[in-house]
Amino acid sequence: MTLLFLSPGRGRLLAAALCLAAVSAASASAQSELAVAPGVGTLNEAIAGDASRPADRVYVLTRGGDYSLTAPIVNDGYVLRIRAADGDGVRPVIRPGEGVGSRFLDFGADAVLDGVFVLGVAEDGVQKGIPMRVGGTGQRLILNDCVFEGGNSRFVEVTAPDTKIRVTDSQFRNLVRPDNVSNGRAIDYRDVPADSLFIQNSSFLNVTGFVVRFGTGSASTALQHFIFDHNTVHTTSNDLTDSGVGNRSVEYIVTNNLFVNVNGPGQSPSDTPDGILQVNAFDGSGFSEGDRTIEIANNGLFTSPEILAYYQARTDAGDPLIPLQLIQPSSQEFIDGSSQATAQNNITDAVDFVSPPRLDSYIDFLTAMRDFDPNLPFWAFGTDDALYPVEQPLPEDLGYDEAEPAFMAAKRFFPLGDLNWFDDDLKQFFLDGGTVATAGGPETGGGIALHAAYPNPTSGRLTMRLDLDAPAEVTVRVVDLLGRVVLTERAGAMAAGSGQPLRLTVSGLPAGVYLAEVTVRGAVASGSVAQRFTVVR
Repeated sequence: MTLLFLSPGRGRLLAAALCLAAVSAASASAQSELAVAPGVGTLNEAIAGDASRPADRVYVLTRGGDYSLTAPIVNDGYVLRIRAADGDGVRPVIRPGEGVGSRFLDFGADAVLDGVFVLGVAEDGVQKGIPMRVGGTGQRLILNDCVFEGGNSRFVEVTAPDTKIRVTDSQFRNLVRPDNVSNGRAIDYRDVPADSLFIQNSSFLNVTGFVVRFGTGSASTALQHFIFDHNTVHTTSNDLTDSGVGNRSVEYIVTNNLFVNVNGPGQSPSDTPDGILQVNAFDGSGFSEGDRTIEIANNGLFTSPEILAYYQARTDAGDPLIPLQLIQPSSQEFIDGSSQATAQNNITDAVDFVSPPRLDSYIDFLTAMRDFDPNLPFWAFGTDDALYPVEQPLPEDLGYDEAEPAFMAAKRFFPLGDLNWFDDDLKQFFLDGGTVATAGGPETGGGIALHAAYPNPTSGRLTMRLDLDAPAEVTVRVVDLLGRVVLTERAGAMAAGSGQPLRLTVSGLPAGVYLAEVTVRGAVASGSVAQRFTVVR
């Protein structure tokens, strides 16, 4: 299938999103649910004993239930879908039981986790180094509305090439490794090429290592799509990513995020100035510099008053420290000299959160590390330094008041950071279409703007709204995930105007995810814009 887009970078991004949507669509339309009772080994038994497992199986866990594993869960040859039962209760907890080591969720094929709490900590309080592994070539992993806590090496380890990973509406918390601040990572690629990593509306709180590591060990690797949008990162002891992400991503999009205390140890003012984001000339293979799209826009970066006070105390004692800036100076030089890269609308205004995490234990760790104390203390956010048992609901609230400069600093005047801390804005975000990577609109260019489809999901009628700067002929095509045109609707000649409705009847389509392509042909504006929608039955 050939998609015509007015922006080549957004076209590639949407193509990646469609690939990710295949697993999501199957999950959304799945009818074969199997309820699993809480208990020791019950999830293992349900999955292993499901001899007649249908292709659309979903394992549904009781909210508030404790699912202690007696062995690693490994899926080979089938899609594994695990979700919380409907309702508003706390998330079910999946954790390693007695004798179960790392990689207790070992995915060899496509997998979906929705609404669950994965605890990388045993009952004795010992963290597992690697709770989850992505080990299937071309595998797709969807993580939605989940919490991932503990794990002191890398929470998600990727060992297979060409994977597609999407993380939405989730939290990674307390990935702590005091004796090695390069460990304690959220997502770690073990020097393998990857298709796409998309992270949106998620939070990362207390991560000692990189949020994402891609590695620099092999020049044959490339990460084709890295999209990090509308996330809140609060306190890491390293940069957001390693240099491999910035140097080997073909599409590198970092937008609308809020970064707080990233690389909390700071730096000496006598050091070469450093930044939490590094992007430089492409050093992978299979692509050229001309293939790249790099955008660092509408982000906020600041350091908490407690950390600034710590820096000042060290400075007063003769050990000067300052925070890192957003973009490494050498990377800024590269961006300034590249026609493929932009960095704009980033701010440094501080934010007063509703209920931020306490930082006293973290400052104790920073002090001990700076003083070369061999007994580095462990610390955790919101759990009195103990990661077991799980505390729900989570104690922090990283929302902030509308008077803050960050409140309207994101694109389309949304708040910076994870919008799950802002219920009304999150709802409006998806009504407006989210971003092109998740919901397809508004996609703009050349005098054309396509706003979000509604209702979405739908079972019958679908309405989109189109802005035209000049009269044009308009045609709508609906394409399924296999690239087949399943519906064509000719809207005909449309006048210039905003919010003009385009209505489709999709009641005859099977459940699944589709792409609506709107093609415009006119004397002033011509091209195609598109967005994704879901049909449910």
